Amino acid sequence: MTLFATRATAAAPDFELTSANWAQVATLCHRLDGIPLAIELAAVRVRVLGLRQILERLQDRYQLLITRRWGGSPRHRALLATVEWSYDLCTRQERLLWARASVFAGSFDLRAAEVVCSDDGIVPDEVFDVASGLVEKSVLTNQRGPDGVRYRMLDTLRQFGADRLARTRSE
Repeated sequence: MTLFATRATAAAPDFELTSANWAQVATLCHRLDGIPLAIELAAVRVRVLGLRQILERLQDRYQLLITRRWGGSPRHRALLATVEWSYDLCTRQERLLWARASVFAGSFDLRAAEVVCSDDGIVPDEVFDVASGLVEKSVLTNQRGPDGVRYRMLDTLRQFGADRLARTRSE
């Protein structure tokens, strides 16, 4: 939150972190998965949007956080570029699983991934190995619980996967 407040104040000197907007800033930072670059890019948007408007527009975070102005800083394009770079490092099956697993809004277990994510390109018996590759690449995180391991994808990565899934369905 300190990072957001510092960058927002630099972008819009009249911005101030207060008890009235603290919850919105906390929600924003949480929804950005605590990724410093994403927080910085969102903070700059306080120049032209209120906190509520920024939160509403997070459904398409890449559109919100990336400037398309000529001469825009490469740093402002870095979030999407970083995620695309990670995607490019994945195998074809890992890309498929990334896109298909984006349908899970929360955590999921291996059995759910086998049922939901297997289809052309990935058979159920391959899901474990493919998911392991995504864990190694930090696309999926795992959480140990009393019922075993569950997987989760950061919202930033989940949205990227959902975008890729929508593209494959429209082709």
